[in-house]
Amino acid sequence: MTVTAPPPGPPAARPPTPDLTPPAEARAEQFGGTRPPRRRRSPSDRPPHLLHAEVALAGLTFTAIYGFSRIFETLGFLWPLLTLAAGVHLATALLRRRGVGVALSFLAVAGGWALAATWLFFRETTFALLPTPSTLDAVTAEADRSWTAFRELVAPAPALTGFVLAGAVAVGVGAFLADWAAFRMWSTRDALVPSLTLFVFATLLASERQRIPSVVLYVAACLVFVLVHRVARLERSSGWVTSARAAGGSALLRVGLALGVVALLVGAVVGPRLPGVDETAIVDWRGGEDDSGRVTVSPLVDIRSRLVERSDTEVFQVRSEAPSYWRMTALDDFDGSIWRSDGSYQQIAGPLPTDMRFPSRSTEVLDQEFLIQNLSTLWLPAAFQPLAVDSSVPIRYQEETSTLIVDPEASSADGASYSVRSAIIDLSPEQLRSADPTVTPDLAPMVELPSDFSDSVRDLAREVVAGADTAYDQALALQGFFRDTGGFVYDLDIDSGHGEDAIESFLETRRGYCEQFAGTFAAMARSIGLPARVAVGFTWGDPDPEDPEVFQVRGRNAHAWPEVHLGAYGWVAFEPTPGRGSPTGESYTGERPSQESGPSGAEASPSTTEAAPTTTAPSDPDQPADEQASELLDSSGGGALPGGGGGTWITTAAAGAVLLAVAAAGYGALVTGTRTRRRHRRRRAAAGSPPAEVAVAWSDAGERLGLLRLAPRPDETHAEVATRVGAALPEQASAVRDLAGAADLAAYGPGGLDAATAVRARADADALIDAVVARVPWWRRLLVALDPRSLRRSGDHTRHRVDRPHD
Repeated sequence: MTVTAPPPGPPAARPPTPDLTPPAEARAEQFGGTRPPRRRRSPSDRPPHLLHAEVALAGLTFTAIYGFSRIFETLGFLWPLLTLAAGVHLATALLRRRGVGVALSFLAVAGGWALAATWLFFRETTFALLPTPSTLDAVTAEADRSWTAFRELVAPAPALTGFVLAGAVAVGVGAFLADWAAFRMWSTRDALVPSLTLFVFATLLASERQRIPSVVLYVAACLVFVLVHRVARLERSSGWVTSARAAGGSALLRVGLALGVVALLVGAVVGPRLPGVDETAIVDWRGGEDDSGRVTVSPLVDIRSRLVERSDTEVFQVRSEAPSYWRMTALDDFDGSIWRSDGSYQQIAGPLPTDMRFPSRSTEVLDQEFLIQNLSTLWLPAAFQPLAVDSSVPIRYQEETSTLIVDPEASSADGASYSVRSAIIDLSPEQLRSADPTVTPDLAPMVELPSDFSDSVRDLAREVVAGADTAYDQALALQGFFRDTGGFVYDLDIDSGHGEDAIESFLETRRGYCEQFAGTFAAMARSIGLPARVAVGFTWGDPDPEDPEVFQVRGRNAHAWPEVHLGAYGWVAFEPTPGRGSPTGESYTGERPSQESGPSGAEASPSTTEAAPTTTAPSDPDQPADEQASELLDSSGGGALPGGGGGTWITTAAAGAVLLAVAAAGYGALVTGTRTRRRHRRRRAAAGSPPAEVAVAWSDAGERLGLLRLAPRPDETHAEVATRVGAALPEQASAVRDLAGAADLAAYGPGGLDAATAVRARADADALIDAVVARVPWWRRLLVALDPRSLRRSGDHTRHRVDRPHD
């Protein structure tokens, strides 16, 4: 059979296909002459195993979320992340099945996610379950706190709200993109990318725990999804008889799942036992880090949120015969941005190592029994100086800062109960004035400040201590400057922070809370040569009305204060924050005990609960420290402990916006650049060959017609495409008919065509492209330009079936 291509001519020379013209014209008239409607897929058209594939995709996201268990100390992050992920998958699937476009689906899902996240994380800030300005304040505070913590923490880390919220954002975006790739693009490989990114991110930051279970679960979820998604893709095609689609898919699933289970079991059992598994990595990307050490974030980032957002939450209870500041840790490293500590902790039980001497007229023993409830940190509070500990959970200790933490394997301090014996030293001003001011080599780091530390702050510190002869008097002058003579006001309504910028702002406005008072005191003390650090913990709390020896410590009792090293007397606490005073420091600070106002609104004082600790032991300055500590322990029963056993928003947002902008620009450049390179390559390859140039012109026009959902279909002839497009774009009917005729000649004409015809075809294609672009809003052109599916379609518009003569 010989195929003869019709010559270009008037429209009557090639009448439209009779069975296509009327419906196309009707659709064009219905839609204002722009485009026909998109046919909605009926339920019977859906693959029988589509629901299974959707569930498998959600399971893939869930297992990636479980991988975060290697990052966080507890599993408290799981239920909010799983809830949000399930909601995103469900909402996305429903909108997709209803035929809602990608852009509208994203906006709807994002709005629902925001409401759900508000209810999960900041419900107390809502009004009628809707976000309020207080919600935004809470989000900014948590973002600032977590951004600071991220620079300091190593896994396993506390599940700070900001960390979990950031994970929820990543999970939500990843779930939406995975659904888009899996069931709109129908790309199995692309659908794996979001969850794999989350899983790899968690793996890079993770600790060693839960390694095998998390990997096995994720690999299993990947295998199941790939198999079920492949079956659903086959069911969409015409490869199976329609009536047998479900049966064929089920058979393939049974075989695939059986093979997958066998492969997974072999990998899980044999893999960890292969030779070399326990050997040192060939590429040690962690840089040889020793897990025996623990880098901890500054707990100062947690102060404001405890004081403002969780003021009435009871964090722990302590039974003690006398009140004290319940100290958690000391921060001895200041880099100009944050106070922090880093060092190694050793496993301990019973007596604690200490180099502390007790050159005082009396040193008392204070026994405490703690029950941790909602502390949500790894630090364990205790009165300073701890001498011995007995605990229901493994505990580690850092001697340099006298810090107790739960063992990382125990995950969380919440729920722990332990007993501590501490030495409470009775100090007098006369003793402290006699302290040797020499800064020994081991104390040299405690006077270090950044080389560019503010000269104005140094000058102010020297001005404040002018006339003070001893180190103690200088520290006392700094305390008086903040409490009495400097005109400072305690105020929580300021941004958190204690770096150099915060110090200068604090000294200018004279308003702040304990974070600024303690951090600025310590920095100014270092600037005049005093070894100083910042201690963080809690004031003593509210006595239980039924048992005055039980103190209920709440979030509003969170506190920070400076410590100054004074010779043989060691680290001595001072109190620069107005309205605060330590129960054990009145003799040398001159400030009466006081703390955050209680529920009644009156300033709380321990005067009604003060009682002398049960044991007082004499001190000999020349006696070795370990012997003095042993005497204190032995003086009340050989060291037996009673009741033993028994985590700036603007900076963060700016950094996130920059990262998103860079990622978006990179993605846009990749997609649009790839498309442009392909188009130019096609044109260069066609140059000099009129038939090829016409084919490229037809392909370019067909690609742009996709903006109006008028792209040529593989089962259409050029004439059929021209008829359909001409009905939708009447003003371009002549151009598209001429272009279709030229395409026919280029593809099937026995004698080919000349260069003039190719030039006219390119002009017709350009006119058609301009008409299409003029009808499509800019935002829709942008969405299509960034759609990676268009890369697969590029160049496909030249493949059409041959026109056959009509009978």
